[in-house]
Amino acid sequence: TTYVSVSRLWRSPSMAEFYWWGQNFNSGPGINPSYHTPLKPEQGMGYELAMEHKYSAKHSGKAGLYYQAVDDYIQFQHVYPFYSYNINHVNLWGLELEHRWQMDKKNSLTFIYTYQKTEKSGQSPNDNKGLSDQLDYHPQNKIGLTWAYDAKPWQIRYIFNYVSTQSDGMTTPGTVYTIPGYTVHNIEFTRDLGGNRSLSLYLQNLFDQSYVEQYGYPMPGRRFLLSFQQSW
Repeated sequence: TTYVSVSRLWRSPSMAEFYWWGQNFNSGPGINPSYHTPLKPEQGMGYELAMEHKYSAKHSGKAGLYYQAVDDYIQFQHVYPFYSYNINHVNLWGLELEHRWQMDKKNSLTFIYTYQKTEKSGQSPNDNKGLSDQLDYHPQNKIGLTWAYDAKPWQIRYIFNYVSTQSDGMTTPGTVYTIPGYTVHNIEFTRDLGGNRSLSLYLQNLFDQSYVEQYGYPMPGRRFLLSFQQSW
């Protein structure tokens, strides 16, 4: 099966982006690159081509290519001094590969690989933060592996995620930090209690991996979460 998608892209500024744009509107071009400049919504076009195929009763796969061209991309400086403004253009493109193995009636294994590249143009000459030619915090490679067990009343999920290195030019003017790649393991247990009720236990960051998604802001270590759900 082949899928082709063409879509219009449009995104209004978030509350945080509007707030910091407004706070610094009159602060002068040396502090705020959008000095006396309106903050416009992003808009562009997106294209996707995907193919899905079932190789056998137990194996199926999917491959997809995508490309997005965005005008007036909102560059948000999320560390002091906070500001947001529109840059001319951003391109994002990549591919996603997925393979599913239905091991038996109760167990399945799903593998997903994602590759992404970005490029941008039109950064303000008054903006000395952020990568000049690509988007910050966009790793090129991601890998996900999920083992699923489904046999009522139990559901179990073991999820492995890998994220490759990424770059941060936002934190210190003129300095580009490399954020190391990391792996995170999560496991979920769900028990169907009947009567549209369920109880779930989540173990996140199972091996207490030390990692960051944004330079200087460590992500939580091992966490245990308990959830009860009642639906009508």
